[in-house]
Amino acid sequence: MRRLLVLATLLALALPATAGAKVGGEAFHLQVALPDSNGYSMSIWAEGHHRVGVLAAKGNTSVSYTVKGRASSRRLDANFGALGRVHIRFHLKPELLPPVLFRAKSCNSSRLEFFGGRFHGEVDFAGEPEVAGVTSHSGGVALVLYRKRVCRHRHHRPAERAWATSGGKQDGEAFGEIDLFAAEAKPEGRTVSLELLGFAGKDRREVATYYYVSVAETLTRVEIVRSASDITRKEVLRLGKRGAKPTTASIALPMPFSGTATYSAEPEVSLDWSGDLNISLPGAIAVPLTGTDFSTGLCRAFSEGEEGHCTGSLEISPTAIADIGR
Repeated sequence: MRRLLVLATLLALALPATAGAKVGGEAFHLQVALPDSNGYSMSIWAEGHHRVGVLAAKGNTSVSYTVKGRASSRRLDANFGALGRVHIRFHLKPELLPPVLFRAKSCNSSRLEFFGGRFHGEVDFAGEPEVAGVTSHSGGVALVLYRKRVCRHRHHRPAERAWATSGGKQDGEAFGEIDLFAAEAKPEGRTVSLELLGFAGKDRREVATYYYVSVAETLTRVEIVRSASDITRKEVLRLGKRGAKPTTASIALPMPFSGTATYSAEPEVSLDWSGDLNISLPGAIAVPLTGTDFSTGLCRAFSEGEEGHCTGSLEISPTAIADIGR
C-alpha cells in the first residue's frame, strides 16, 4: 500500500497539467492497483469523475485504454467493449501524512488529501492479445484529491518566469542551451508524435535529453495511447553549428527506438525529415517516426538571439518547455 501511495502522490503532483485538474477547484484522481500480467504492471485510474482508464506499463513504455465511465470515492464503473469491463466498490479511509509536506503556504499553493483502502467487485479486462489482460475481484486502492488556491493576478508558466528573469536575453551561465524538436503525423486514423527536449551546459559536458513518443488512436469508443518516455544522458539530439544555414539535426535514440533520423531546414527549400527511425510500443511494432507525412519543428531556445532560432511547420517556442511531453 505504501508503494501505491507514493505513486498516487506523484500523479497528484502532476494533476495541474491533466484533464482532471481544475484551476481554483478540485481535481479527482483515483489509482487502483491490479496484479501484474505478462510482465506488465497493471492499474486502473480515473481523472475526474467521468474519464476512466486501464494502464499497462513495462519499463519506460506503456499503453492506456480510456473510456467515458463513472468514478467516485465509493465506486467505479467502465465498459471497454470487447476489451473488458470494470465494476468495483471501494472501502476507503483517510491516510495520515505529514502536513508539513503539503500544507498551503501561499495563494499559489495546493492541498492534497489522501484516502486508502480496498476494492471489491469485478475487473474483467481481456485487453489486447499482444499486450496484457487482467482479472481481479479485490485489491488496494488510493484516492488523491487535489485542491489549488489561485491568486487573482496572472501566473506565469515556469518557462515564462525563467525567460522573464533572464530579461528575455540569452543567459548562457544559467541555461546553457535548451533545444526542442517535435514531429507529428496522422496516418491511417492515428496520431504519431515525437517530442525531444535537450539540455546542454555551457561547456557541453553536462548533457541530458527528455523524450516522449506516443501513438494515439480511437477504436470504437476506446481511446488507446501507446507511449514511451524517459531521460537519457546521451547526446541523442545533435544539432548543426549555431547560426549555420541550413539548420540541421541528427537523432539517434536508445531502446525501444531503432534506426536514426536527420532534419534539415534550408531557406527556400522543403524541409527534410528522413531516415529509418522507428519505435516499438506495446501493441505497435516498428512504428515509423520519419517521412513526408510528418510536420516538424526545431527550436534552439536560449542559444541564439533573444527568442532562439526556430524552424519548421510545427509551432514551438521557448515557452513550450513548460508543455512538452505533458
